[in-house]
Amino acid sequence: MLAAVVASGCRGKDANGRPPADSVAMAAVRAESANAAAVAARPKSQLWDVDLVSERLVRAGVAPRRIEPPPPVPDFFSKATASAAFNVGRGGELRVFIFADSVARRRATAGLDSATASPHGAAIAWPNAPLLIVGQNFAGIMMGGTAILKERVQLALEAGLPK
Repeated sequence: MLAAVVASGCRGKDANGRPPADSVAMAAVRAESANAAAVAARPKSQLWDVDLVSERLVRAGVAPRRIEPPPPVPDFFSKATASAAFNVGRGGELRVFIFADSVARRRATAGLDSATASPHGAAIAWPNAPLLIVGQNFAGIMMGGTAILKERVQLALEAGLPK
């Protein structure tokens, strides 16, 4: 009986007294879902922001979890006004770069090789096979995950802003 009480009291913590990684991930998914509900209630916008990207990922069912702090922004995206990174699905990572407008985004992405999401002739700037996703005023780099996960993220973001 005592063993059952002790075992039940220890559940939910690792050896260092922290919650297990899966409950931390679930808390992150819940936080993004709550944020998505608030974003969906905002007036419609003509431009993407990080919260709209998060909301679209939640609606696509890819369980986004924001990476804090976000990784450094590469030089060729230095004109971005905001950036964020999300773990998505199982093993996927999406880095998002928001620009002031579509013209600024086009300037930043025009010199990129679509196969490497890096400047033409330069070494690949990403740690994993990248997929470049662009739309209006954002550029996204999807890395890792399955081909199906990459396609889901790409379709969700390239569909455009809600009307």
